[in-house]
Amino acid sequence: MAGRYTIDAATQTPRRLYEAENNLLKQYTKELEKLEQALRRQSAPNSDKNKPNENEEIPRKPSTPNKKGNQIIQIGPNGTKLTEKRYGKVNFSSYRSATRDLSYKIFGEKVLATHTLSGSRGPRAVSQNKPTKEQLKPASVEDIVHHVQSRFAVEQSQVLQVIRRACRNSALAQERKKKEAQCPKSLQLKVIFSSK
Repeated sequence: MAGRYTIDAATQTPRRLYEAENNLLKQYTKELEKLEQALRRQSAPNSDKNKPNENEEIPRKPSTPNKKGNQIIQIGPNGTKLTEKRYGKVNFSSYRSATRDLSYKIFGEKVLATHTLSGSRGPRAVSQNKPTKEQLKPASVEDIVHHVQSRFAVEQSQVLQVIRRACRNSALAQERKKKEAQCPKSLQLKVIFSSK
C-alpha cells in the first residue's frame, strides 16, 4: 500500500499536497518575520516611534535669562527659543502631541491659522479663490523637526504632517469664530434632539 494516499473528499486533492503547502507557508512566514524584525531594527534602533529616546541626550542649549528674568531655552540649531515655563507645558508623551504643542507655543494660533508650511495655495484654495497664505518661518519649522526627532525616532515627513494639521485646524477654528461673530445671537439656532 505504498502507492495509496488519502484524498480530500471535497476537492479530490491528495492530503500530502495540503501538508506540503502548509509547511511552505510556515517556513515563508518565519522568514518574513525575521526580515521585518531586521528592518525595524534598522529604521528605529533605539526606540519605538511613539516612545522617547531615553538613552539619548536631548540636544538643546543651556537656558539663559531674558529681560523679565525668565529662563530661555533654545530648542534647535537655528536659534528658536522658548521660555522655560512655556517649554515645561509641552506634552512629550508622543511625537504628535510634542510637535503640536511646540507649534502652538512657538507660532501661536493666529499665525498657524494664517500661514502654511510651503506658503503656496493648495488645490482647494485655488478652486475657492482663497488668498495665498504666508509661509511659516522655515528656520523655526526646522528647529521643531530637529527637536522632535532628537526625542523620538520619527521621520521628518511625520513631524511636518502634524504641523500641517495644526495649521489647518487653526484656520478652521478661525473661520468658525468669524462665522459665529457675523451671525447675530438672535439668529443662531440651537439644535435640540428629542427622543420619541
